[in-house]
Amino acid sequence: MSAYDLILQGGTLYDPCAGTMELCDLAIKDGKIAARGKNLNAADAETVMDVTGLIVSPGLIDMHCHVYPVFPYQMPDSLRTINAEEYMFRAGVTTAVDAGTTGWRNFGDFKENVIDATKVRVLAFIDMAAKGMHYPPSEQAVADINPEITAAVANTWSDVIVGVKSAHYWAKHEDADHPIWASIDGAIKAASMSGKIVMVDSIPIVPERSYPDILARLRPGDVHTHVFAQQFPLMDENGRMQLCHTLNNTCVAPPRMLIAFLENHLQADGSVTIPEVLQPYMGGLKVMVPTHKKN
Repeated sequence: MSAYDLILQGGTLYDPCAGTMELCDLAIKDGKIAARGKNLNAADAETVMDVTGLIVSPGLIDMHCHVYPVFPYQMPDSLRTINAEEYMFRAGVTTAVDAGTTGWRNFGDFKENVIDATKVRVLAFIDMAAKGMHYPPSEQAVADINPEITAAVANTWSDVIVGVKSAHYWAKHEDADHPIWASIDGAIKAASMSGKIVMVDSIPIVPERSYPDILARLRPGDVHTHVFAQQFPLMDENGRMQLCHTLNNTCVAPPRMLIAFLENHLQADGSVTIPEVLQPYMGGLKVMVPTHKKN
């Protein structure tokens, strides 16, 4: 019997825990990493794959996606979603976080038919609207905002629900039927009752719900998503571009950026060239060199 089921040979191994990239072989046994090192013996494995020139990394996490495909679409403007198994694995994603496609009325169906059925690990934000983002009218219905029920669902399936989403609610001036903070405040209340974080996708409405007011409403660890959308201020009072600071993948998924960056700038010797536009933010560094080089 072979010592290993698989050896990935000749690749550049990215280790996020150690913060290193090095030319290194990787051996797998019974679905787990069994060994790593230079020039592992190919005779010790059932299968050997030559991954020279490729990056070997842990599975990526897509923390903002929509993976509850329902056909036909319930409404003409229903949220378009994808099949997680069809698209995620091919992109190196092993964990997908659905960002509020379903609410407390249809989350059970989502769990049964997607989360429990797919090979991709699927986690989710539960939407504040009862029917989630598949049903735009539900996102605008104050009667569908129920923090207590949302929290109860989040507590019932706390192993897969990671947070509460408030999205697309009332991008107009406040009226008697639509309190301007109903969705965000509801999401914060539900999240507080279930020990979860909040993700907000809310268009600023001045003066009732300004962008600074939205940020001030959120708690440490909460997420404001889509901050590069046109409705969010990226210029300061002098018309200069402001640097965007992100926390918990607020606006982008860093693993995606990292892999694209490495694929485009990785050199044959394992070093990574820093694009000129990024060098000022890297202390003037022009090249990152691996901690270990192949002899």
